[in-house]
Amino acid sequence: MRSPFWLVPLFAVTCFLTACGGGGGPETTTNPTPKTAVCELQLQYANGSNGGYTINNSLTESVPRQFNTCSIKTIKSASVSLCLDHPQISELTAQLRMPNNITVALDLQNVQPGETCLISGKSFSIPLPINGLPLPTSADRNWTVGVTDTNAVSNQAGYLVGWSMKVEGLE
Repeated sequence: MRSPFWLVPLFAVTCFLTACGGGGGPETTTNPTPKTAVCELQLQYANGSNGGYTINNSLTESVPRQFNTCSIKTIKSASVSLCLDHPQISELTAQLRMPNNITVALDLQNVQPGETCLISGKSFSIPLPINGLPLPTSADRNWTVGVTDTNAVSNQAGYLVGWSMKVEGLE
């Protein structure tokens, strides 16, 4: 009859092999946590130089802009900031034209003006819906903003001074 003490060394060896990964089995790897990334079009004058564009009752569009190489694969949030110089923001409508030529309305009526931007404008930051927003992964994709003054009889001049865009997500 065997002594029950032989189980103690067997248990110790089992614990040792378990701590070492069981020995000889396939290695297990964990998936690394995706890194966060931010891709931006920095604030610059709407026409690429000083001044901006006069806003009138037809769509005033900026020069198309392109993101530099961007590693985002999943968008978590996005926003556009417009630098506007206009006495009655309530008279304006705005839009973002994406690389796939789909436009998104930018709601200027429900955002508060921010700080002064590009000397003469006020900054308005508008969150974007991320559903349907193309990834900013290619340098040859054009993004454009446009503004319209809905008061055709107003004699108050206004300007789309500049704009920027920010996309945050996972690589």
